[in-house]
Amino acid sequence: MLRAATDASQRPEQPLADELALLHAYADIMVQRFADRVDIRWEVDELAGSCRVPTLGLQPLLENCFRHVVEQRRGLTRVVIRAACQGGRLRVEVEDDGPLQALPSGRGVGLGNLERRLRSLYGARADLGLRIRPGGGLVARVELPCAH
Repeated sequence: MLRAATDASQRPEQPLADELALLHAYADIMVQRFADRVDIRWEVDELAGSCRVPTLGLQPLLENCFRHVVEQRRGLTRVVIRAACQGGRLRVEVEDDGPLQALPSGRGVGLGNLERRLRSLYGARADLGLRIRPGGGLVARVELPCAH
């Protein structure tokens, strides 16, 4: 994973399929660490795989699930990673079923950096949003133009 991430970091963008391969590698490591405390489901539209995304841009979304939810609770955390392209727009979501009931007051380092990268690469055509999941938990969403 480290070699792949280092190689990928030389490019500002890469296809979503390549980004998801890195995300899978990170998830596999974390699932080994928290085997009985996390269940990850992937809902990825194959047509979205060629859309370009910021290199290593999605990893902070999943890392936050582990850092702020899985590590903090003893029970099972369910995480869903979704990606779909509709109408020339790519939407990627990382959702957890943690206990969060209110949005954080600010952006941490990972989300702040991602937000600045999105603004730099896509301007107002990209968005990073957070919303509370019904019943608790967080959905982090990145939406940007689907350029191939």
